Amino acid sequence: RYAIYGVFGYCPDCGIHNSLGILEANLDLVGRMLVLAEEQQDPTLRTKLVENALEDCVSSFDGWGRASVGAFADKAGGPGKAAAISFQNIKAAAASVSTLFGYDIAASVPPAEFGALNRVFQKRHVIAHRMGVVDDAYVKNTGDTSAVVGRKVPVERDEIQAACASLLSVAKGLLAHLESLP
Repeated sequence: RYAIYGVFGYCPDCGIHNSLGILEANLDLVGRMLVLAEEQQDPTLRTKLVENALEDCVSSFDGWGRASVGAFADKAGGPGKAAAISFQNIKAAAASVSTLFGYDIAASVPPAEFGALNRVFQKRHVIAHRMGVVDDAYVKNTGDTSAVVGRKVPVERDEIQAACASLLSVAKGLLAHLESLP
């Protein structure tokens, strides 16, 4: 019997890090939140639950990413820098992972999917830091020509579900690369 004080850890018997299992469980919970949102009659509550699901999706990936690269920091081009990688901005994380670990996380999914991930992550940023109101930075960072500066950013259930599936692919690809490093 072993105890993990926190969330992420290695099994001392098999040596496997539990981060991917935790990410999968958290993304499954996001899916259940989306189902709950669809069941709501109150449109304001439905919208808020969808936005919260998006925030949880990004936060789960950020926590997973930080724990994963932290576990393999000794294999990075700059171990101290690896511990500082944030996964709240998928493009910035991709650049850091490429520099420090020699792996392109964007290659784990088709380019259109990675673009959709970037839009979803940027929507989360707008929701968390701008009360959901689109600004010029969102339009510049996403190329989203349907977004209107000064209006609420629309968040759809389907795009979050797709993001969850894409993030699992990205996570599995990155984890496989990290585990293969000498």
